[in-house]
Amino acid sequence: MAHLLGGYYMSFPSTRVLLQHYNIDDKGADDDLLESPINDWLARNNKLEILAGAICHPDRGTAKDKEDGILIVTHPVFSPKKEPQTVTFPEDKQDIAAKEWLMAGGVAEEDLEWICFWDTVGLTRMGLQPRRNERGRTRPVMIKLTDEEWSKWVKIVMKGGNLKAFLGEEEYERRRNLGQ
Repeated sequence: MAHLLGGYYMSFPSTRVLLQHYNIDDKGADDDLLESPINDWLARNNKLEILAGAICHPDRGTAKDKEDGILIVTHPVFSPKKEPQTVTFPEDKQDIAAKEWLMAGGVAEEDLEWICFWDTVGLTRMGLQPRRNERGRTRPVMIKLTDEEWSKWVKIVMKGGNLKAFLGEEEYERRRNLGQ
């Protein structure tokens, strides 16, 4: 099982600008742990289509290297197996809306980089949707695709499609709620 992730990468200094603008309490967290307060804030503010994760930029290191920024995942895709090829896809309307939210939060457009990569660092090990649990931590929810759906989805996403449009709003919500 693997996830292809699309989202906006930003440095830790840009992330701290976002935290300050939206009054997100980092509780003194080190840079590489800033995903937790962001995901907590996203869940409390019902921004469930976004997931934050600390990563080492894919072009600058491997999964074992130290994180150097935050990826705001806006476009996750589930695959029953990791595809060997590199897959990239364009930003869609939902991605651009998230980018506008980041820029409204004080992050400069030039500090946001759209990237697509296979999740080899475990950002989606608990799912794809941030939400709070009783301990105040976040726990994402995963939307799964069958092998057949995955094959169709890869073709659609290459043309800029999004998961909600692909599955239909009712089926998308049904699967999203299965993970809760």
